[in-house]
Parts: sequence; structure tokens; C-alpha cells
Amino acid sequence: MPMLFLVLMCKPAFAQHKNGIRFPPPVLEFQQLTEFCDLPGQKNELAYTRAVYSYSDMGWSLHSEAGKCKEIRANMFLTDDEFLKPDFLKALKLVHQNPKSKFLIVDIIGFFEDDLSGIEHGAGDMGANKYRFIVKGVIAFYLETR
Repeated sequence: MPMLFLVLMCKPAFAQHKNGIRFPPPVLEFQQLTEFCDLPGQKNELAYTRAVYSYSDMGWSLHSEAGKCKEIRANMFLTDDEFLKPDFLKALKLVHQNPKSKFLIVDIIGFFEDDLSGIEHGAGDMGANKYRFIVKGVIAFYLETR
């Protein structure tokens, strides 16, 4: 009985401790982390990066943490043939339902490219996002509150 009490007491502390803390991205043996601001130098190459997915006056976008390189904003393109974990899709839906209060920090692998075709333009980004990131895998994500 005392052990159960200890576990129940510790569990809320872990949950509270995680919220608002920026963890380092997971280390992958096969892919080196690329800073989001450096992605234009790796266009059309498989890249592993950390980005913030949120809504602003210009619409939905992936962008760097803490406002670094503000001119680099990308549409997050989720292909139908890639498996995305249900908990990620649930968090994504929650962010879309609460754009003023929720956002995601995502550690993702995919391809960063120019978005000149206009596939995503005009729907939600008001043409502000000149790039897109085609997600091939979500390594980790963190649901955050503003």
C-alpha cells in the first residue's frame, strides 16, 4: 500500500515538470539533427529537425523556436501513405481546435523544399509560407500551452 501511494504522488509531479520544458531532440544514429534555420541549405534532402507548429496572423506553419530566422516558415505536409501515431494526430487536432492557446514542438524527419507549386498556398497561410516540409516520420512531439 505505501508503494502505491508513492507512485500516485509522484505521477502528477512528472506531468507538471514536463510541461513548459524544452527537452533536447532525440539523438538518431542514422540522421544528424539540422537546425530549422539551416534547412534552406538542405533542400530536397532527407533532414531531421525540430520545429514549432502553430497558428499566427499569417496562418499555420512550421517555424523555428524562439523566433529565430522569422522569414523561414513552412507548411507541414502530411502524406497519406505515411503512418502517423494516433496520439500525434490527436495532439494535432487539439492544436487546430485551440489555435490561440496550444502549439506543438515537433521532432520530425522529412524533406524541406520550395513550395512554388501553390499546393498549400492560399488555404491557410495567406501565401506567407514559401517552403513546405514533407513529413516522413514524427520522432517526438510536445503539446504546449501558451
